[in-house]
Amino acid sequence: MDWLNGCIRNEPLDCTRKHDFVKFSGLKLPDTAHTWLNRSMNIKECRKACLKNCSCMAYTNSDISGRGSGCALWFGDLIDSRQFSDGGQDLYIRIPSLQQDKRTLVIVAVIVVPVALFCGLLYFICYLFRRKMKAKGEDVVVQREDLDLPLLDLSTIALATANFSVNKKLGEGGFGIVYKAWKLWTEGKPLELIDSSLDEPLVQHEMTQCIHVGLLCVQQNPNDRPSMSTVVLMLNGESRLHQPKPPGFLIDFIPSGTCSSSSKNETCSVNDLTITTMEGR
Repeated sequence: MDWLNGCIRNEPLDCTRKHDFVKFSGLKLPDTAHTWLNRSMNIKECRKACLKNCSCMAYTNSDISGRGSGCALWFGDLIDSRQFSDGGQDLYIRIPSLQQDKRTLVIVAVIVVPVALFCGLLYFICYLFRRKMKAKGEDVVVQREDLDLPLLDLSTIALATANFSVNKKLGEGGFGIVYKAWKLWTEGKPLELIDSSLDEPLVQHEMTQCIHVGLLCVQQNPNDRPSMSTVVLMLNGESRLHQPKPPGFLIDFIPSGTCSSSSKNETCSVNDLTITTMEGR
């Protein structure tokens, strides 16, 4: 350091912080206008003396002969000093403690890293929760859509009902559950209503009994239908099962003699009123 090309510190020394010293070799010692000298101290004692005084900027041995002895302390700015390629003396210049800076970095890392990890984990949990809630909401929407009645165009309905044929009416054609059960019962094939997985004889007997009771409950004449107490007795096998009559939801051509009309080919309603149908000549 000299008057022309001198150096200054990046930041001034802070006496509240710990300091250390860096050894520079091959230096011309600074100007001794602001120095303190003690020939009886060794280099370690000299270092301690400099640390005790915040104004002390550097120290070295005052006598460089042999291993060196004595103590020289510099206060204030270090003026008129330079470094030689050969020769010169050692000078210990005061700087902020690197160890304290490392300790500060460690403390910061110990605090910042766990906080960052915690924030990252919290963000990840929130992301998963929001994703789960979003998927759950989509499932609810799908379920609501499934509960809505399907919309069919006219051509699809006409095709399924054979152009709105009377035979395709519920209860009168192949779409009616009661009609299907009655048809299979009259054909002696009620077991076709039972799922194929229920192939045990005992289960088939019970299912056939349930079908029998069900057909008794939907007979055309309400007076022929059993009461609930009778149904319980029938299901428990405590009452005899009669042969069921045609269900009330089935409109069919009634044999001659069952209607009050003299016509042999008339369709009768449930309340014994005749229904006139138009036919071509």
